[in-house]
Amino acid sequence: MWSNRKLAWESFLSAGPRPRAGLDEGNVTTILVVEDDQDIRILLSETVLDLGYDVLEAANGEIGFRRALEEHPDVILLDVMMPVMDGFEVLINLKEHAEAQPMLVIMVSARGRSRI
Repeated sequence: MWSNRKLAWESFLSAGPRPRAGLDEGNVTTILVVEDDQDIRILLSETVLDLGYDVLEAANGEIGFRRALEEHPDVILLDVMMPVMDGFEVLINLKEHAEAQPMLVIMVSARGRSRI
């Protein structure tokens, strides 16, 4: 199961650095991985590193929010369900800060489909 997810990430990122949407012609070089599960955070971070990107890590939403504002990554891989501050709260807080506006955020979740 993990190998399938790793292959999916590799195919997504394998095209190499991409232009930043809506910004200058710069390339994506730094990706912030915000994930409370250490094993998943390591898997995502190692995949990002293997593909030649710089990686930053955060173990919860509050730390991820602070690192995003301080480090200005090009992309944030943001877990949805985390303690302290969940991914949706992080996203809402980032939207309120003008300096975070150009950041691309990809929401990541291990949550399955609801039975509703």
